[in-house]
Amino acid sequence: MSKEIPMSITDIFLIKTMNSIYEVQVNDEGSARCRKDCRSWHQVKADSPEYLERLVIGASFDVPGVVLTSIVKDYQHFVPSGEPKRTLTDANSTGIGEFFEGLTEHLVGRIKGNPC
Repeated sequence: MSKEIPMSITDIFLIKTMNSIYEVQVNDEGSARCRKDCRSWHQVKADSPEYLERLVIGASFDVPGVVLTSIVKDYQHFVPSGEPKRTLTDANSTGIGEFFEGLTEHLVGRIKGNPC
């Protein structure tokens, strides 16, 4: 049994139309999925990501197999960072209680005039 390797998201588009908000996620293999108003995901039925050019350049857009045509009011294009994700190790982890204790002490010190 082969282990599935998760695909990374390379681009996220949020597209606002007159009545809805669409989210399109493109993965590192070039395929994409789309959803309307945070509902369930639908695979985009396209052989290549060329349709993405129409998402943000024109006044309307077409997501193959998902959205026929909608008038675009606004859009945002996000590119997730390729930096490795940071994780805490047991040696440098802080419990939430310890975090707030230190934060409280710091704020009280600032209020009393202690710069540190």
